Amino acid sequence: MRFHKDGTFKIMQITDMQEIPAVSPDTLALLEAAVEAEKPDLVVYTGDQIKGYGVTYKGKGAALENAVKETIAKLLEPVTKRNIPFAVTFGNHDRQVGISNADQFAHIYKSFPNCIGTLTQGVEGGTYNIPLKASDGSDRDVFNLYLMDSGTDKKGGGYEAFDPKILDW
Repeated sequence: MRFHKDGTFKIMQITDMQEIPAVSPDTLALLEAAVEAEKPDLVVYTGDQIKGYGVTYKGKGAALENAVKETIAKLLEPVTKRNIPFAVTFGNHDRQVGISNADQFAHIYKSFPNCIGTLTQGVEGGTYNIPLKASDGSDRDVFNLYLMDSGTDKKGGGYEAFDPKILDW
């Protein structure tokens, strides 16, 4: 990833769609219009892409993974069909579907073209950084975009604090 010669770099953030297998046509229309209007250099999905709680995703193993992948494919299509690089991290509902964030990242998101980022050893599945290079063509990093997996709901209510391993990283 590199800043343009004019020093610009547009990041579009998409968050909290909490979609189910029957993805809302309104969600898809909004995503399509937003990506077309903004023409981002990078799209970052910052969690709760799917509604992992409740009974909307059924099955186990490969059947569950395929159902989740089909939903995610629909949500990514406005970005992937334009060959826009994208990154993903997770919110509290993604893993509630029964697939760990690390497995969603490695087996689902990374199967799509232009998914950038790598798993960081020893921390949750959506924690990594994306270095941005200088606009002068050098190999110099001038900016780091940090994505951190925010965990899930904590026992007894509320949200988990960041895992200390993430903060140490």
